[in-house]
Amino acid sequence: MGKLNEIAKKLSNYLKVLPGEEVQVVYDGFKEIPNKFDPEKTTVQYSFMVDGLRKYWENGSPSIALFFDDKKAGDIISIKNVGDAKKAKYQVDVIITQETQK
Repeated sequence: MGKLNEIAKKLSNYLKVLPGEEVQVVYDGFKEIPNKFDPEKTTVQYSFMVDGLRKYWENGSPSIALFFDDKKAGDIISIKNVGDAKKAKYQVDVIITQETQK
C-alpha cells in the first residue's frame, strides 16, 4: 500500500477494504440508514474503531447482517475482501469477543 493510499484511508470516515486486504476492527454497533440507490429501502451502516478512529461501513448483505446479529460492542472482527476489482466479497470472522476478554 502506497503512502497516498494510507493518507486517503486516514482522511475518510468510511472503512475501505480493497481486494486482497484484511483489516481488524473493533465493532461499535450499527444503525439502519436510507439506501442511496432505492429510497424506499434501508441498508445497514456498521460503526467500528480502527487505529483510534471511528469508521463507518455500509453493507446491505443479509449474510453480513446475520454475522453481526449477536456481536457486541468491543468485539474484535476481521474483515477481508476476497472479491476482485469488479465485485467486492467480504469474509468476516471474530478474533476476540467480549466474552473471551473477561
